[in-house]
Amino acid sequence: MLILTENTQMKHTELTSAQERIVQERLEIGSYESKHDVIDDALGRLIEDDIIESYDHDELRASLQRSREEFDRGGGIEIRDRDAFAEGVMRRALQRLEDRKVARAT
Repeated sequence: MLILTENTQMKHTELTSAQERIVQERLEIGSYESKHDVIDDALGRLIEDDIIESYDHDELRASLQRSREEFDRGGGIEIRDRDAFAEGVMRRALQRLEDRKVARAT
């Protein structure tokens, strides 16, 4: 059994034996410190997958090409705090995903 916390509320979730084996393997090889860390990472990856799937890949390729061209012309930004930059990107991506879900629902 795995116990997850949501703010101050405890949530109990049963894992299948296959899921528990995967969690145990990750703990044994030292990839994670706790079961909670394994599940947290897995859920984060699901969110990332949703974000990736929500994009039009042709539009994304075109945007990347425009960015390369701009960079080649000397455009771009200097990143001084990589973690803060990554957190900002993730926060904005999650907000865009939520905005798209709301737009689809209406």
